[in-house]
Amino acid sequence: MLRKTYNSLTQLKNELKREGKEKILEFDGASLITKKGRKTFVYGLYMGQISRREVTNE
Repeated sequence: MLRKTYNSLTQLKNELKREGKEKILEFDGASLITKKGRKTFVYGLYMGQISRREVTNE
């Protein structure tokens, strides 16, 4: 992720797609789900700041 603040998750999605380090699994406008190796991450956006959490598959 190159930027510090974002106007939308679409900007992040396009950036991740361009970098090619994470595979985009799902994007619904409110959240972005990606996969990097064996780990799955969910991204959200609040007031320009990206939040990222790892999803555990138990």
